[in-house]
Amino acid sequence: MTSAPPPKVGAPRTTRLSAASPMHRIVQLYGWAVIAGFSLLPMGLLVYVAHWQPDTLLVRHGLHEIAIGAAVVVGGFVSYVTWRCYRYSGEVFLRWLTLGLAGFTLLYFVHGVLTEAADTHIQVFLNFGIVARLVLMVCLMVGALRYRAPADPPERREARGLWLAGFGALAVLGVAVALFSQSALAEQAWPRIVAELFTIACGCIALTVQLLRGDASPLMSFYVIALALLAQSSVAFLMSAPWNHIWWLAHLIGVAGFLALSYGVAIAFRTTGSFAMVYSQEHLMNELRRANAELEARASTDSLTGARTRGEFMRRAAEEIERARRHDHSLSLLAMDVDRFKDINDAHGHQAGDRVLQQFVKVVSDRLRPADVIGRVGGEEFLVLLPETSLVEARTAAERMREAVASSSVRVNGASIGITVSIGVAEFGPDAETLDSWLSSADKRLYLAKRWGRDQVVSREGPAFN
Repeated sequence: MTSAPPPKVGAPRTTRLSAASPMHRIVQLYGWAVIAGFSLLPMGLLVYVAHWQPDTLLVRHGLHEIAIGAAVVVGGFVSYVTWRCYRYSGEVFLRWLTLGLAGFTLLYFVHGVLTEAADTHIQVFLNFGIVARLVLMVCLMVGALRYRAPADPPERREARGLWLAGFGALAVLGVAVALFSQSALAEQAWPRIVAELFTIACGCIALTVQLLRGDASPLMSFYVIALALLAQSSVAFLMSAPWNHIWWLAHLIGVAGFLALSYGVAIAFRTTGSFAMVYSQEHLMNELRRANAELEARASTDSLTGARTRGEFMRRAAEEIERARRHDHSLSLLAMDVDRFKDINDAHGHQAGDRVLQQFVKVVSDRLRPADVIGRVGGEEFLVLLPETSLVEARTAAERMREAVASSSVRVNGASIGITVSIGVAEFGPDAETLDSWLSSADKRLYLAKRWGRDQVVSREGPAFN
């Protein structure tokens, strides 16, 4: 293996960023800490407000109606965009996200309409807000559990029955909430507490599933932030009373969570239409490196036999020559040719010939050292580089390979096809001083091996030596 050339004088020195370096890990942990800090910021605000006039009321029906109206408009728009993404990608996660956003929007619309009735019918007013958040969080949880599930087929995406059933369930739920709000049970605190706790539990389940999954999609970072904010919004509602400061803060936290979720939807719509198929820059770079490595491997490897291609072999041969010169090491070359390969193709077909070549390369490769290189330079012609190997040592290695090949066979359609190989051996330096002359010397000895009867190794251009 060649050493890296020294840097040019005056050239700027650069350090390659490695994904395994301690600094990379530190920066990654910092990024996670920033996301966690942003996601948990509302808890600090809640603690602060809880100790700052928590019982002071700010009864502003008009302000609440404007806020709910804006939420309904934005929610309807985002629901539509999410549905468009689902129709395009068929992502099951987006189907549940669409149902959750649409359900939240419709129930929150009723909550806003009931604002003026809050003074006289406070339970029905509050319950529609609670159930709207609950529907959204349940759908977000199911979506997290179904994330990366196989995409829905086109006919399912276009079917109206699914959406009619969903909106029908919402209508039934709305009637149930209205009836419940008129009962004596609604006057008690525990149903509201249970609903909020269930909403928080759904958010925690979705968060846990996503964090354990460790998905690479950056859109899921927005999803995680949204889940954390929406869950904390329910915590704030648990701590609040209608119209006090914590109650208004709970709305603001919920808005932040909703906006984080909608931003992810907007990115999905403008790119792939899917949360699962938008990747981070780090992931894309890793994928690019992997793809480049695969392309390089394909360009340098013969697809049939797995041997190096001619161009790659010549590049490696030139590198080994430079290394042998620099360190005064021996370097030998084997030129190989499968005997009577044309007869095998003619008698048994090209498929049989392909299997013969594959078996030949496997047998030879099993007897090579890690530093040795085999390359396919023609139909049945191969070259083998043997670094730090003298002519005598190379001849011994070639004999072992020849014997192993002669002992192998390939069965095709019940017939056993024997394989033999002729080999020419040349050492760089004693036999040649350039790459071309070295290849020519090995090729001449290969020709002699075939002329003198095949299935033999020739390392000199005279029969007495061999």
